[in-house]
Amino acid sequence: MRSVSFYCQLMFVLAVFSCISCKKEKSNIQIISTVNDKAKAGPISAYDFDWEVATHVPYKPSGGTNPLPLPWNSGTTAIDPNLVGDYKKADGWKLVYNTFSPATVLNDANYTYFFSLYNVYRGLLRFYVWQPASAIATSHVVHGLGVYGSGATSPMLNFNAQEKIDPTHNLPKFQQVLNQQISSAGGTWLVFQYEMAYDPTISQQAKSFPGYGLQFTSQWSNITDVNINGTQTGTVKSIPVTPSGGINFGSLLINGVTTFTGGINFVEAFDGTNTSRPYTNSINNAASGIVKGFLNAILGGTNGGTSLNMTLNTDIKLNGTMVNNGTIQDLKLKLPGQYNSQSGDGASPKYNQILGVFNVNSKPTVRVNQNFVTIDAEDPRGGSIGQETYSDAKVWFDPDAVNITWNPAIINSTATGATIKNLNTDLLVHSDQVYTNVFGIGTGGVEAVGNERYIVYRNPSENNPAKFSYWVSVISGLGKDGYPPPIYVRVSFDVVPNNGGAKTTLVKTFLPSRGL
Repeated sequence: MRSVSFYCQLMFVLAVFSCISCKKEKSNIQIISTVNDKAKAGPISAYDFDWEVATHVPYKPSGGTNPLPLPWNSGTTAIDPNLVGDYKKADGWKLVYNTFSPATVLNDANYTYFFSLYNVYRGLLRFYVWQPASAIATSHVVHGLGVYGSGATSPMLNFNAQEKIDPTHNLPKFQQVLNQQISSAGGTWLVFQYEMAYDPTISQQAKSFPGYGLQFTSQWSNITDVNINGTQTGTVKSIPVTPSGGINFGSLLINGVTTFTGGINFVEAFDGTNTSRPYTNSINNAASGIVKGFLNAILGGTNGGTSLNMTLNTDIKLNGTMVNNGTIQDLKLKLPGQYNSQSGDGASPKYNQILGVFNVNSKPTVRVNQNFVTIDAEDPRGGSIGQETYSDAKVWFDPDAVNITWNPAIINSTATGATIKNLNTDLLVHSDQVYTNVFGIGTGGVEAVGNERYIVYRNPSENNPAKFSYWVSVISGLGKDGYPPPIYVRVSFDVVPNNGGAKTTLVKTFLPSRGL
């Protein structure tokens, strides 16, 4: 790391990935490769190596450079052990990108290399980034993904950085905060993990690289303090930002989002002094087949430990300012399954099926039937007699309420595919303004998710609808325009590998549309 202005330049030699010139003054992302020090156009295959068996990354011995152990062999304590130990092929991991090769020269501060694994059963894309020793010790790393290109849009990032998903709005990019230092001596492994939603249009010719692709960015930074729910913590993992902006350090983010990755110990720390440990209990229940207490998560899928990717709404505060920052990676990547992923200029992904297990491409439709009732009531503030109105509501799913699209490369009957089991759709009604004593508390009871409470109905139908009453009058201060309280549709299911591997439980919650 020689300067902030010219922080990194990543070059490919033979099979090395791409050369990116990163300048703070001017954004000029390039994709180049070199053979015998001359620029070469054309596809570049990722150097294939058996990461599960190897103890070190492929590299070129020179100048006394020591071998670089793989993250799970490095003895690092900076990465959660459950995350580090989760890389087995039997659990669904595939090699996608790789910039290491027998031509790679290590420990040059001008270069940052990485390789990437993808889990086909969980839809998780993970980057392992090697940052050589830096002259500047840092406290945090800001990182994220974006879809780039003129008019580019895709739902593939929608499962990141939001607890409740609007299928009609494609998330163009997002950023996360990783609370991990870059070492000033010896270098650092950084691990970044993202959820991918299935987008079958990636294979269309109109979405050819380099006009369309995935942008992976990361930068080091120094932040003076991080607080979640008023408690200083090191567990913050994800903070969403507006599509056009970056993270505003020094501001108060209320009702933000944090994503926990790796093992359950992150969530145990987040539960803090709360002896009931609601999130920890929710995860343990999900392992037993009971989805309750959260809206967005990927759980399980490993034979060797507890794997977790869980997104929660919470209060997040970043104190102080960004002391300094600089670029680690700023890469444009060809997507697996993209029209010219194996023929276009630049690095070609080794795994070449479209990413993501599933997606919901439209808002689930819920049917609402309301009966308004007006009664005489005393104003508690003035004692006068007036009228209040409330509604008896019946809500149920349209027969095709949740239009799920499965990725046929994963959900199939082959030995390498997987089967969907225990598919459930829950109607969640925000309970703050609901009178549960009128029609009961729903088939799933009352469920607490963080500071919010929901009445849960499992697969409500027209013959067995969700029933509840709520106030709509001005006096009560509750209700709005005669509509029910906030309603969400939660989808949960198990992905069970056909080869007998460990199951994964996927949970996603969507904003619905309302019909009559």
